[in-house]
Amino acid sequence: MKKDIIKGLSLVTQMGVTMLTPVVLCLILGNFLDSLFGTAPILMLLFIVLGVMAGFRSVYMISRDMYQGEDSFEKTNVKAYMEKDRKDGTETTKKEKEDTTDAKHFT
Repeated sequence: MKKDIIKGLSLVTQMGVTMLTPVVLCLILGNFLDSLFGTAPILMLLFIVLGVMAGFRSVYMISRDMYQGEDSFEKTNVKAYMEKDRKDGTETTKKEKEDTTDAKHFT
């Protein structure tokens, strides 16, 4: 129960930051370009719209992954690469195995 609450709070925080970051960065970039080219609020508004679109796309991707129940490690190509090697009969090197083990620690 407590894990679910913490997971939910972290997801809401991640979505908030994911939505806010591109909007703020695009606002700053648009404002800078407006001052550079003297185009008043045109570029700032354009970049805000682009930032909102990027933010919504990122939130959509996060929520889609959550509802599909996929773990971020399962989506990486490392796992598919190792399975392909097993089907082909080739061996993965020791370094490749260590890299995949290290990737599990970050999820």
